[in-house]
Amino acid sequence: KDRVHNMDAFIKEIIDFSRNARQSIKKEPVIIFQAIQETIDDLKFAKGLEQIYVRLEIPRDHQIVTDKSRFSVILHNLIGNAFKYCDAKKENQEVAIRVFPEGETTRIEIADNGLGIAAEHHDKIFEMFYRASEQSQGSGLGLYIVRETLTRLNGTIQLKSALGQGSTFTLRLPNHL
Repeated sequence: KDRVHNMDAFIKEIIDFSRNARQSIKKEPVIIFQAIQETIDDLKFAKGLEQIYVRLEIPRDHQIVTDKSRFSVILHNLIGNAFKYCDAKKENQEVAIRVFPEGETTRIEIADNGLGIAAEHHDKIFEMFYRASEQSQGSGLGLYIVRETLTRLNGTIQLKSALGQGSTFTLRLPNHL
């Protein structure tokens, strides 16, 4: 069952990568709060994740014009990772998602107090097939797809992380693609 699930996830990642590389961009208004809430609803109730507290600091009506499908792929990967790499040993497991309109751009921070990523991996985690942890059951494509997709959307991503303390991914996207 686990192998089938892993293969299914890998095939989905390959499809996401292929779509990002081949399909034209479809610009449409996206209300960020709704997109993030839909992603959380899709991911939150997987086995073992019910104990994670999700804190949202998002203006309810803030929207950007971007490719909704690509934006969804980014959110699913990053929020999914925040859930997946939570630290079950910690009493309070938390994911905080904050959105900050900043002039012509929007900054989105997805932070967790999970396992964190050791400093020696920070430069490599956005490379294709790179896995920073032996615990990772993924293909090493997720963060690569995030970075490539953000590039198509004229966005950027940064990581701040410490092993055992958690990770913060900071995205910047134009308000109008």
